[in-house]
Amino acid sequence: MSATRWAVSLFLLWHVTATAVGSIPSADRLEERKVVGPIRHPNDDPIAAVMTPRLDALAIDFWHVASGISDAAGSLPAYARLYLRSLGLGQQWTMFGSPPTRDEYMRLRYFIGSASDHRPAWAATELIYPASREDQIRLGKAYWDKHRDKAIYNANTAFRQRLQARMKVESQAESTELPDDFAPIVRYFARQFQRDRLGVDERLLRTEFWYGGVPNLPRGTPVNIGVRDARLAALQKYYDGPIEDRLDPPPYGPLQAVEREADITWSLQYFEDN
Repeated sequence: MSATRWAVSLFLLWHVTATAVGSIPSADRLEERKVVGPIRHPNDDPIAAVMTPRLDALAIDFWHVASGISDAAGSLPAYARLYLRSLGLGQQWTMFGSPPTRDEYMRLRYFIGSASDHRPAWAATELIYPASREDQIRLGKAYWDKHRDKAIYNANTAFRQRLQARMKVESQAESTELPDDFAPIVRYFARQFQRDRLGVDERLLRTEFWYGGVPNLPRGTPVNIGVRDARLAALQKYYDGPIEDRLDPPPYGPLQAVEREADITWSLQYFEDN
């Protein structure tokens, strides 16, 4: 076999090996995401009473096996992941490893003024996540909506990780002091809003990104119908389009400002001034 074929074969062998080895999680990541144990013994459901202890025990066994493989592999998975990231192929398949424990919502608030005035004349708030409505059956369109949701979710995850690494950001911080992971998301929707909603003598002064969350109820907890209906009523206003405040626009919020709608707690995470 020629030298060229040897080189190509070795490269393909390394690439396939790196793809497999790179999927081995690091010991630190395993410890960080350890959500197994102690074994639970629910007694409010006959099926759960039988299956939960067995599945919990199986999860613990899998965690120990994964930890052993990670320790034995040493630093090789780290080099493999570095190689895969350099090709744009690096990703972690942890969809079921650490599922969200809360219902998540994200919205943008726009402040609009005239071309000659820096004070906002009115404001509008738009729900951007999730893209699909919760009060309707979601079929084929939901597949495409999930692509947009994934982009926003990934930006939110990256933003939180980078913000946590900075330890602390003051509530009066400038937008330039914040991680810029939300910038493409904010600017994309802001351009759409400007095109569809603003007059020729109006301009966008500021855009704020608000994150909203509601902790999931523990399994077996009865749903409060009144609370559920109040949340759906609050979301319904967003489904009809951006909510406009023409008469009494809210003030600019400091970072980590909190607002409540039904059982949704919103916090201001990011902003851009124009």
